[in-house]
Amino acid sequence: MRLARDHRYSLLVLLGVGLQFINAILNLNVFGVSALADVLFISNMIVAALALVSQFFLEQFWVFYAEIKQSGRDAALEFYGAALSVAMILQIVFVAVLQAGMPIVVGLFARNLDATRLSLIMPVMRLQAIGFLLYPLITINATVINAEDRIGVGYILQLLPLVVTTGAFGFFFAFHISSVLLLVGITVAGNVALAAIQAVIVGRIGVRFRPRLRNPHLGGYLKHSFTLRLGQNVNNVLQQPIITNSLSSFAAGFASAYTYARRFADIIYSVVVGPSFTLLRMNINDNYPLKKVSLIMQGFGRFYRNAVVVIPLIVATYFLLRPFLSIAGMGKIDLGMIGTIRQVFLLASIWLVLLIIEQPFYLLIISAKKSLFFLIENCIYICILFLSVHFLQPRIGIACIPVAMAIAQAGNNVMNISMGLATMRNLGTVDRK
Repeated sequence: MRLARDHRYSLLVLLGVGLQFINAILNLNVFGVSALADVLFISNMIVAALALVSQFFLEQFWVFYAEIKQSGRDAALEFYGAALSVAMILQIVFVAVLQAGMPIVVGLFARNLDATRLSLIMPVMRLQAIGFLLYPLITINATVINAEDRIGVGYILQLLPLVVTTGAFGFFFAFHISSVLLLVGITVAGNVALAAIQAVIVGRIGVRFRPRLRNPHLGGYLKHSFTLRLGQNVNNVLQQPIITNSLSSFAAGFASAYTYARRFADIIYSVVVGPSFTLLRMNINDNYPLKKVSLIMQGFGRFYRNAVVVIPLIVATYFLLRPFLSIAGMGKIDLGMIGTIRQVFLLASIWLVLLIIEQPFYLLIISAKKSLFFLIENCIYICILFLSVHFLQPRIGIACIPVAMAIAQAGNNVMNISMGLATMRNLGTVDRK
């Protein structure tokens, strides 16, 4: 049964990868390697970092929901209503502050942008911020769908924004449109549709939203989510301004080249990990409270067995990138930029492999609620990343970013694996044969 489910989700991953591939081709043809593409990609990086701020009071929802559900479904539904109510109130405040301070925010993330790209990015960021209002609703409902063992449905819904964006790129390509602002507007509309569809599905599952601001589990949930996300956000939020400020200091087009390279690496991550990460997270969230070490270890094994194909995929992609970019770019990417994309991709793949190795231990530590550990670990990560980027940028150019990320990630792996093994030992006896 589990094997059949894994294969079913693998097919969904392939569907998602196909959409990402089509999206990348259309993106190359619509925006190419240009100032417009830089604005799109840098704004998306800023949005990704700011979206993580919203995670401050969402991070531990799945863990608490799974634990509370074991004592009764009604208690879990009451917790769902309280968690979502508080998250939406906080999100409204966050978006209001963000809109008021948008020039400061853009300055913090991309202080080296030239006047042309700066004038283009401001209206794009203001429109992107509107989409933040729905972020808690989409995140919590997606978690509920997965927690109720509707992972296939959840993954299909996860593809909806990609479908909308790919459709928009297709429209732009057909009618020779190159408007970043219009693209972002269509993306926001797609997120509204996603939130509406999720709400219908969650209701049909039997999870009814009843607004409430009090719940016996709410205080512990908010505390653990905030402290855990605080530790993680030292990495996830502060990493982005280091990267975007570095990218904004290069000439127009280099930020696009870096992002295309990372996108190809992300596609490989989706192929290799995909829903295996979600299945492993379910495994740990379900079995950690019950201290079922053997079942957690089985989950680790399945995850790593699925991940071994990453190396041949990286090698094949590296050699295929030159002809692919030459053909798909339709003359919009010169040979120098193609070489840059291939170089950044190969270096980013080293970071990707290190990240995959870390994932099971990372999820285990999250379930163990080791908030202080994440804070210390990620402070070290950011310090290493910051120093590495600033030391390497004058020496190796745009390649400084993936190299610095790999160096910092290697340090993370040592700490995460050590803490993960210690956590496993605390659960019970681990077979050392």
